[in-house]
Amino acid sequence: MNSAESARRRASAAGAGVMASAFLAVLFITVLCTQFYNLWQDDIRRLTQAEGGWHLRLAGSLGEEELALVRGFAHVRSAQPYFDPNAAPGSPPAGAEVVFAPASAAPAEGPLIASALGLAPDAVQYHAGLLALYLVRAPGDDAPRMLLPLYLAIIGVVCCSLVLIIHNAFAVSMNNRVREIGALAGIGATPAQLLSWLLREAAALTALRVLAGLAAGLLLSWGCFDAMQGFAARLGLRQGVAGRFCIHPLLLAGTLAAAFATVFISALLPAWRASRLTPLEAMRGAEAAPRKTRLAARARERRGAVGLLAAGALRSCGRAASRLPSPFWAL
Repeated sequence: MNSAESARRRASAAGAGVMASAFLAVLFITVLCTQFYNLWQDDIRRLTQAEGGWHLRLAGSLGEEELALVRGFAHVRSAQPYFDPNAAPGSPPAGAEVVFAPASAAPAEGPLIASALGLAPDAVQYHAGLLALYLVRAPGDDAPRMLLPLYLAIIGVVCCSLVLIIHNAFAVSMNNRVREIGALAGIGATPAQLLSWLLREAAALTALRVLAGLAAGLLLSWGCFDAMQGFAARLGLRQGVAGRFCIHPLLLAGTLAAAFATVFISALLPAWRASRLTPLEAMRGAEAAPRKTRLAARARERRGAVGLLAAGALRSCGRAASRLPSPFWAL
């Protein structure tokens, strides 16, 4: 009875660890994604206010007929006359400013527009800084534009690190179920059926926690962004630029997909390993022997002091590696 009660307590503690790990991981992913998105939007707002929101500028005398021709291109969202701020009042437009949707169409359609208007290639000017914020490289732009790629790389590295951390919680939870796995395998359950059962159980434990972590992360990110904006305003770093917290539907969908993918991969690794246990291994409550254990057994088969020393060294290496937790490898 004491053994059964102890097993139930271990299973309950392991389940609580899985739920807490999933909640905190999704909370961290949500805060990171929303903060990076709003910082990216803030960069776009500041650059648009300082230099304008155009993607392509055409130099030349362009009337309404030419502007109508430009607006007729497939990806042109708007085309407006451009007035040189240094010109005398009442001067005619110096050209036109074109905005594309999506911005990635600017390098491809810019030369076509210039050719249709009879303009020289050097009459086309690209807003390289703004296009770079949309991961679009303007022709002739050799400056390093690494801000948005850096954001995406950091998010990817964080998700991989969280996989290693959450994996440990799932492994503990599934190791407490090895006897049940052995019983199911003994009555004919296939590894695919066991894997499906373990993943469904992981989904039942973490689905609500993922949604709760998403909601909590949005609230926390909103508070952090407003606090940073207030701090920057007090230091005079936001003069003339009104930063505001915003959430795009695609941002929510991407954050939720990254959160579910992180939790799913974390659960898949220990579930796949547990589903491959033989009934005898599972009923004994132990996983398949690791490679170092098998090597130690082979070393013991050798006679003499050399074999004993080799086996002891392998066991020591295994114990040293097992004492390093998953967060260590994640860091």
